[in-house]
Amino acid sequence: EATKLEKDHPDDAKDIHNKVNQISSVWYELKEILRRREESMGEAAELQKFLRDLDHFSAWLTRTQTSVASEDIPNSLNEAEQLLNQ
Repeated sequence: EATKLEKDHPDDAKDIHNKVNQISSVWYELKEILRRREESMGEAAELQKFLRDLDHFSAWLTRTQTSVASEDIPNSLNEAEQLLNQ
């Protein structure tokens, strides 16, 4: 389109060319900004997933510690085998 305009308006060809270069430059900058934001969003999503997994693990660990602390300690081999079977 710019080439057609330059041919149709030869007196303004230099200005048209300069404007096309400016537009291309701004377009490149916008694409770079978008790429960086997408990268940041990916990192944020990974961090959110990590924190959610950490929260689940922390809850599991708390339940497990409570369960282990409240379990009976066997006094003999037979009691130990019975607890293992349970």
